[in-house]
This record gives sequence, structure tokens and C-alpha cells, in this order.
Amino acid sequence: MSSRFTDRERAIYQSPFAGSPPIDPLALNRRLWQATRGRLYDLLADAEAAAPVTAETKGDITRGPENYVVAAAAEEELARAARQAFGLAPFPEGPLDAAVLDALDHFLGWLEGKD
Repeated sequence: MSSRFTDRERAIYQSPFAGSPPIDPLALNRRLWQATRGRLYDLLADAEAAAPVTAETKGDITRGPENYVVAAAAEEELARAARQAFGLAPFPEGPLDAAVLDALDHFLGWLEGKD
């Protein structure tokens, strides 16, 4: 029986958390989409407003204070969804939100590299 998935799609993802077991990337991706109720990309875009103001973004009206509230809510939702998808406990039993968001970023970067 042939599979509909290529060898590349069957590749195993290794989480950046020390000692964590390899993860099925299709299952992880599916859990992320379920945990965000299909809003993964929307939440990522909203969270971008929390990025620090730099020389390139100074004066960008899309980075006003009201957008930081939206960004903070998006980051919180992304951290919650990533914890759920990775199977991580909340802090203090599990890692800080920053580490969870870094792991999410690592996974999404890994997925982009699979293209």
C-alpha cells in the first residue's frame, strides 16, 4: 500500500526542549491548528505588533498602543496553543511563555524549511 505522504513529509521533528522525544510534525501541526481554532496565521500576524520598535518601524502607525493590546492577547493565545500542542505544562511546572513561543517559532521555521 502506498502512502500519500512523501519522505520529506514523514520527517521527524525534534523539539528544541532538551530531552524531549521526537515529534510527528503532521500531528503537531494539526494540534496547533486545532488549539488555535484555525486562527494560527491570524494570531501570528496579530502578535507581530508586539515586536520592538526599530529604526525601520519607527513612525509605523500600525504599532500604536491599541495594537499592543491585540498583540498581547495574540501572544497569550499562541503560548496557550503551543503548550497544548507540545504537551507542556504551564509555568512554573513547565517552561516560560518566551521559551514556548521560541519553540513555536522553531517549529514553524522548520516547516518552512521543508518546502
